[in-house]
Parts: sequence; structure tokens; C-alpha cells
Amino acid sequence: MGRAANNPNSPLGVMMRDEKAGAELKRTLTNLEAASATLNTDLEALQHSFLLKKAFKKAAKEKEKE
Repeated sequence: MGRAANNPNSPLGVMMRDEKAGAELKRTLTNLEAASATLNTDLEALQHSFLLKKAFKKAAKEKEKE
């Protein structure tokens, strides 16, 4: 890991040595994963919305042409 892990002032050093910072990082990553999953679900629902269906079909056709 090198110097960064041994330096208590570096972000990696803080995460390795500070349990509170490590727990906060884990919580942040968990929240990020949950938000990403929710966003994927919402985007999937938008693709089936009658208001936006045409736009998604048009984008898909343009992507196929490339």
C-alpha cells in the first residue's frame, strides 16, 4: 500500500486507522449503492412512460445506426 496507508493525514491512512471514518465510508457506499439501484428502477419506469417512450425509442434507433 505504500506511504499513503502509513500516513495518518492521507485519506487512505485515515480510513485505515480511524474506525469512525471507516464506518462512515461504508455507510456512504451502502447509500450510494441503494441510490443507484433506485435510479435504475426509476429510469426503467421512465422508459415505459407513455410521455417518454418515443424519446427512448428514437435514442435506441440512433444508437443502432452507429
